[in-house]
Amino acid sequence: MLSDDHRKVLLQTARAAVACRLQRIELELPETPAEPLAAPSGAFVTLRVEGELRGCIGVIEAVRPLIEMVAGCAASAATADPRFPPITLEELPRVRFEISVLSPPRRLRARRRS
Repeated sequence: MLSDDHRKVLLQTARAAVACRLQRIELELPETPAEPLAAPSGAFVTLRVEGELRGCIGVIEAVRPLIEMVAGCAASAATADPRFPPITLEELPRVRFEISVLSPPRRLRARRRS
């Protein structure tokens, strides 16, 4: 479970990741993030400007620490979603970030049809 402080860090990280990608500079993440942020997790990042969708990218598999996953998905949502032109630095202050942290997948039983 993420605390309000963890959520705040993820939102700040997502915004910083987009700003860095747009400016073509490297994002520096904490070397040892808090435990929930260091644990591998899947995530989706959705970007909206004035309520309109401007990008959404996610990864289902928990292959990287959550903080890295959010940074990567945010930067990709802003610049690599093929449905939209890249976000601009001028737009960035108006971008609303939505982050969905995925729980680990679990096997479901299929219901047999009669």
